Amino acid sequence: VKLGEPYLVDRIPETDQDLLSFLVKQNILPGTTIVVVEAALYQGVVTITIGDKPLVIGSQVASRIWVRSEV
Repeated sequence: VKLGEPYLVDRIPETDQDLLSFLVKQNILPGTTIVVVEAALYQGVVTITIGDKPLVIGSQVASRIWVRSEV
């Protein structure tokens, strides 16, 4: 993904209940628009925004969220 570009969440993992619960609580759901604002992979974290709300998630979590371009 490109930093600063909006993406629609396409799919989230449904087999890991703990991860699914976390994603639902953070409103990272199919159809939600997110923007990746920073990817500090050397630290193992990715910062996204959902609306105006920034959220830092682990890179392993981020890699399990399927997104597609809004365009």
